[in-house]
Amino acid sequence: MRLILWPPRSHPVVAAVVVVCLVVSAWVVVSDQRTASAQARAAVVRLTTAEAARAHAARDVLAGLVSTGGGLVAATAAEPSTDGAREAVRSALATSRPLLSGTSTAADVERLTAAANALRTSIDGLQRAQSAAQAVQAADVAAAAQAAAVAAAADAAAATRRADAAAAAQRAAAAATAAAATKQRAAARATATATAAATPLYDGSNGRINPALLCDIPFLSGHQVVCRALPDLVAFSDAYRAQFGIPLPIDPWPASCYRSYDQQVATFARYGSPRAAIPGTSNHGWGKAIDIDDAVGADGKPLYGFGTPGYIWMVANGPRFGWVAPDWALQNGGNPEPWHFEYVR
Repeated sequence: MRLILWPPRSHPVVAAVVVVCLVVSAWVVVSDQRTASAQARAAVVRLTTAEAARAHAARDVLAGLVSTGGGLVAATAAEPSTDGAREAVRSALATSRPLLSGTSTAADVERLTAAANALRTSIDGLQRAQSAAQAVQAADVAAAAQAAAVAAAADAAAATRRADAAAAAQRAAAAATAAAATKQRAAARATATATAAATPLYDGSNGRINPALLCDIPFLSGHQVVCRALPDLVAFSDAYRAQFGIPLPIDPWPASCYRSYDQQVATFARYGSPRAAIPGTSNHGWGKAIDIDDAVGADGKPLYGFGTPGYIWMVANGPRFGWVAPDWALQNGGNPEPWHFEYVR
């Protein structure tokens, strides 16, 4: 048999071309194989990197849940109603924390994910329990506030009842005082009428008015004012007593209230003008003036006078009862007399 060589030796150029083509073809095949191998290795690297990222992400999620769960356990420690849910979180934390140590691999993804799901479920349960406990506490606070409001309303109602009772008692006392005054006036009129019939000393002039028009002051024996001024004087004294604990401190000197004409003469002779009015011109002679006691205490200081609490109160409140300090008797008046008050109704 005859062996035929290709390419024929008789065509060297063709043979060279063929060789070059074979070499190029072989190089292309090898290059394709290398590219495929590199792509395969890149795919493996990408797969490994993605799994590592998944593991890292799963670990981060679990770490965040562990932090949340730990804080929630501490926050609910004082609430007994959350004990069961809090224990479930503690158990899940005990399982989860060891998974966070070291470096997580692709093989840990499922374990990390499962632990995170279990921890998340237990955290949700504890949060619901906490919300329920807070709702109960809010209801208790609201109930306590309502109870306090009811108690306050009851106290206010009781205080109103006590005030009403006190007002009723005060009205009853005032009515009794008025009745006694009326009775006293009637008796005084009867006595005065009898006295007037027996003597011609009462002609109705200043200091000589009919005794039937005068009434005794109940809190200062032996002193009188005109009867129509007595209820207001008693009310004035009661208000003073409520403020200072004592009745109106009228001077016990016999002529400090109604002052007969003879008493005016004696007073003028004793004090002169301007302290004493000219006999027959004083408001005391009409039973419409009173003098307050201006005695001094053991320390030498006046118990009553300009600037004292009693004087200030009387000047401010006396007009409510028809009793005033006239302008001339004020501290800057023409004849300052802190003790002198007049009835102007």
